Amino acid sequence: MLASAKLKLVARYPNLVLAGSHHGYFKPEQERSVCDLIRASGAHCLFIAMPTPRKERFMARHRDSLGVPFVMGVGGTFDVVAGHVKRAPALVQSFGLEWAYRMLQEPRRLAARYLRTNLIFAAVLARELLLHLIAGSRHARVISE
Repeated sequence: MLASAKLKLVARYPNLVLAGSHHGYFKPEQERSVCDLIRASGAHCLFIAMPTPRKERFMARHRDSLGVPFVMGVGGTFDVVAGHVKRAPALVQSFGLEWAYRMLQEPRRLAARYLRTNLIFAAVLARELLLHLIAGSRHARVISE
């Protein structure tokens, strides 16, 4: 998949210079050598497509020591670039529901993760909205007194 993505990116952007690549499936004891490769690459941008939450943890541990000015987790972007996964139609994307489209493509792999994380997000959002409403009603009482 990574090889396909690289070929398609270079074909689409002929002036693109790829400083290196790695499949991302390395053991914890190999992490230091992967970081050494990244530092030695001279890359200006690093796109990390490891699974969640592994990529976030990797970035948190190493982003400041990699010597790369721009580091970004890109999820399944390389799967899309390589043509292994289809993007949602533009209308679905415009409503912010691409995650649901992806979940329908790979329900066994994604349903539990998306439903769990989206429910957590909904709970956090509901809590914040409730706190905002409570704070707003207190503020309104003070003004009217």
